Amino acid sequence: MLRFLASVCGKIFIMISRLLLLSLLGVCFSNVIAQECKTYKQKDRVLSVDVSPDGKYIACCVQNKNGIFRLLDFTTGKLVKTFVYHNGYISRICYSHDGQYIAAASRNGSIQIWDVKRRKIVKSLIGHTGFVSSVCFSPDDKYLLSSCQDLTTKLWEISTGKIIRSIDVKCQHNSIAGFSPDGKNVVISAIYEKKDNPGIIILNLDSGKSRSIKLNFTNVITACFSPDGEYIVVNDFYNYYCYLINVKQSVLVRTFKGHENWVYDFKFSPNMKYLFSCSHDADIKIWDIETGELKYTFTGHFQPIISIAFSHDYKYLVSGSIDKKVKVWKIPEVFNLIN
Repeated sequence: MLRFLASVCGKIFIMISRLLLLSLLGVCFSNVIAQECKTYKQKDRVLSVDVSPDGKYIACCVQNKNGIFRLLDFTTGKLVKTFVYHNGYISRICYSHDGQYIAAASRNGSIQIWDVKRRKIVKSLIGHTGFVSSVCFSPDDKYLLSSCQDLTTKLWEISTGKIIRSIDVKCQHNSIAGFSPDGKNVVISAIYEKKDNPGIIILNLDSGKSRSIKLNFTNVITACFSPDGEYIVVNDFYNYYCYLINVKQSVLVRTFKGHENWVYDFKFSPNMKYLFSCSHDADIKIWDIETGELKYTFTGHFQPIISIAFSHDYKYLVSGSIDKKVKVWKIPEVFNLIN
């Protein structure tokens, strides 16, 4: 806690120093935080954000006992719809690729598939017995992948609500799982005891066979595939580093050093040039994937940032923080994420 408070005080000092310097130079303050376009204040801590595929809306779930998540107008932040699940707060949300549905994972272990237009639950996925930490749709939107504090990762068939595959992850704390771009494999990460650490698990969904990528550390909170499926990026719970790993060769390719606390979420640029990460240290960082160099840091949140998402055109980044704010940042034009 002391370390976090010191970090926050340091950020405040830096921002004030920048303001004083620029005022002396006669430069407008907006240039200091030109990347931050809008701030949409919420009444509760923001736990997860996602952007609709058409770019019109931001979905955000908040820490509220009534199980609330909301749709905000992307441009204005105006509340468009409120979705209420009266059975424990929503821990994670995710849009389907066609934008028709939102998967909402709850603290009590259930997962709801909501029809966005009708504001109606069309399927409830029952099978987990604890806090669901991650959900994501398969690329074809036929399946949903979820991970939970009950130490299982489950693959669901959305049309029937049935569990197609359940993987026991024998770890200390809940795992995070994600699909490969082709939907044929999933990556599973977790925090393990040293003696029982299997590494990062890669599971082939067709064969049901899995293999492990051994690492020199045991405490991975988050892992995700790159857009080309050739790499995964993971983080270390204790040293706060992020690592790029070649999937086929099972070797460490790059290390990203710069965050001062746990990293919660990653996003690759589509062209594989940049990696975006958000952290408990309240920063969002842009990394050069080729060199591992830290290229830019977004500052403006003052409490941990749990979730980030790109706009549909990759010109903006949306972040959700426990400081009860959703922020929309303009990505500097020097970072071309597509070409």
